[in-house]
Amino acid sequence: WDGLGTSVSGSVSAGFVYVNNSLTEIDMEFAGHLPNTLYMTNWRGINNFTYSTAALFGISDKVMNYKFVWTSTSVSFSVNGAPPVMHTTNVPSAPAHFWINHWGTDNQYGFGGAATVGVARYMYVDSVKYTPLN
Repeated sequence: WDGLGTSVSGSVSAGFVYVNNSLTEIDMEFAGHLPNTLYMTNWRGINNFTYSTAALFGISDKVMNYKFVWTSTSVSFSVNGAPPVMHTTNVPSAPAHFWINHWGTDNQYGFGGAATVGVARYMYVDSVKYTPLN
C-alpha cells in the first residue's frame, strides 16, 4: 500500500476480540459514514458496555498503530502511542478470539451508514501482534 484512500459510507473496519454473544467483546472500529471517528468499546454481555470515541484525521492517508491492552480490571486504547483512553467498567473476563474485519453496510440511519454503490472497499493491515501479559 502506498497511496491515499477514501473512506466511504456503507462500511465498517475493525480490529476486535469477541466470543459468545459479546460475553467478551473489545472493539476498535471506524464507520464509513463518520471516517474521522474511532469507536472504542468493551462489552461484558450484550447489554453491558462502555464506549469512548476519539477524533482521528488522515486514517486513509497513512499506516497507523492501533493498540488495546486488556487486563482483569481495565481496557486501555491508544493510537500511535498517544496517551491511552482507559475503561474500567464492563471489563470482560472470558477468553476471546481476535478478529480483523471490514464489511459493507446499508444502514441509512445507523452505524456504518448507507451503502455507497459502485466502489471497491479495501482495508490494508500491515501487521498484527498479540502479547499475553505475564
